[in-house]
Amino acid sequence: MSATQQQEIQHHWIMSIQSGDGRMTTDDGSIGVIPGVHTHTQTFNTVRDLLLDKYAFPAAIVVFFSVTPDQL
Repeated sequence: MSATQQQEIQHHWIMSIQSGDGRMTTDDGSIGVIPGVHTHTQTFNTVRDLLLDKYAFPAAIVVFFSVTPDQL
C-alpha cells in the first residue's frame, strides 16, 4: 500500500426511518469507510438507500442516524 492509500475503517451505524404510511423501523450494521475519501453525507445516503431497499419503502423520513468508528 502506498503512502497515499488509506485503509478502510469499519464504522457502526444505527438508523431509524419512517415511511409515508407510518411504518417505522430501526436497524444497525457496519460499513467500511475511508477517511478523506468517503464523506458523512455519502455514508448517510448509502445506509438510507440500504434500508429503503431492505424494507421496500419507496421513500422515508430519517428519524435518527448515528455512525461511529466500530472500536472500543
